[in-house]
Amino acid sequence: EGDDGDDSEDETDEASLADAELGSLSCQHGAIWDIYRWQDTEAILQLLHAVARERDVEITSNPIHDQLFYLDDTLRKRLRDQYKVRGWRFVQRRGDAVFIPAGCPHQVRNLSSCVKVALDFVSPENAHRCVHLTDEFAKLPRGHHLSEDKLQVKTMLLHTMKHLTEALMPRRQPAEAEGAEGG
Repeated sequence: EGDDGDDSEDETDEASLADAELGSLSCQHGAIWDIYRWQDTEAILQLLHAVARERDVEITSNPIHDQLFYLDDTLRKRLRDQYKVRGWRFVQRRGDAVFIPAGCPHQVRNLSSCVKVALDFVSPENAHRCVHLTDEFAKLPRGHHLSEDKLQVKTMLLHTMKHLTEALMPRRQPAEAEGAEGG
C-alpha cells in the first residue's frame, strides 16, 4: 500500500549511473574522466563530425574545444570499434589530482558536487603541442571562451630563452668591460 508503482524515475537515475566500463556509479562521489592520446585527436574529430551530421547539428568551429558532445557508452564503443581509439576512463575521488598531458582530448562528468582547481603547466617535452594548441585557439571565433591566450606559451618560451641565454653566456667582469671600451 502507498506505492503507486511508478519506479521509472528511480530506474532512470540508476540507468544513468550505470557505466559499461566502471559498473554502478550510484554510490560514487567525484567525477568520471575520459582522457585520450593527443595522437587520436583527428579520429575523435572524425567521429564528432559524423555524429553532428547524423544529429543535424551545425559545427561552427572545433567540436572538441566547443564540447558539443559527451562521449557516452555508445559513442565510446563506436570510437573503439570504428576508429580503433581507446582512452583511459576512471573515477576521480576526493583528494585525487588528474594530470592531462598537453593536447590530449578529455571529458569530465561530475557524479557529485565538485570544486575544480586547474593549473596549466608547460613542460619542455610538450611545449610544441602547447604552441600548436595556442595557434588552434587563435583561429576560434572572436569571443569564444578559448580564443584568448590563457597559457601565453609564446611569452613563456621567450622568457625561458632569455633566462637560458643569461645562464649560458659568461658574464663579463667590470674590468673586462672597461678594457674593451678603452682599447
